[in-house]
Amino acid sequence: MKLENFRSRDRDVISELLSSDRPWASYALGDLSDLHFGLSRYYVNGPNLVLVYEGLQPPALFLFGGVGALRFICSLLPAGDYNSAFTGEPEAIFPEGTNVVQLKRMLRMTLDLSGKTFDTGVAEELGSKDADAIAGLMVHYPENSFHPDQLAYPFAGIYLDDALVACAGTHVVNADERVACIGNVVVHPEYRRRGFAQQVVGKALTLLSDQADLATLNVAVKNKEGIELYQRLGFGTHCRFNEAEITLPEPKPEV
Repeated sequence: MKLENFRSRDRDVISELLSSDRPWASYALGDLSDLHFGLSRYYVNGPNLVLVYEGLQPPALFLFGGVGALRFICSLLPAGDYNSAFTGEPEAIFPEGTNVVQLKRMLRMTLDLSGKTFDTGVAEELGSKDADAIAGLMVHYPENSFHPDQLAYPFAGIYLDDALVACAGTHVVNADERVACIGNVVVHPEYRRRGFAQQVVGKALTLLSDQADLATLNVAVKNKEGIELYQRLGFGTHCRFNEAEITLPEPKPEV
């Protein structure tokens, strides 16, 4: 069986499949937007889906569905490195010979934006002119995934004395699917515990409210302070999942 046999380019089919669990599928739904669809490869096997997003290096790998079907599709993927997101344990999902490193236990948190208002304090909307300032602030968040292209989406920040001291951004938005994924939340160490994180996230959510009804984010299970922040903003936990850097082995030849 060839991998290409499972490739789907039908956005309506993909959207309907993923709609059975929109919070878990939020990033994959976001990648159906015109900005990302050309960089996304969706493989569908019944109610199961594997997404390879090539806009990042290494590519992002998202798994949606049952273990057996996902393991089969993963066994057909090209060998190499991927940043993966999946529920369950890696040894059950990935083919034999997969190398898994830096496994992180994560929460997917969600918020219904309908009718919500937020305390935005002194936070302001950021744009392309702020790209260098954001990149400079990100040195305090080494695991960030910021790219200037993300400034096409809502970003918020706080400047004090002409220095950016806090920001929160958006990874992906799909107004057709009414879904947004936020992230890159960082506060300069000297300005923490002043409520700035809540203000910039609140501002980002306010800016998103005309494009999305569902907002999601990822946070490490061990990040208790971050979880409490998002709970104060109204987020709830949808599911636990794993992130990991993996290296897939060469696909086995067809018999």
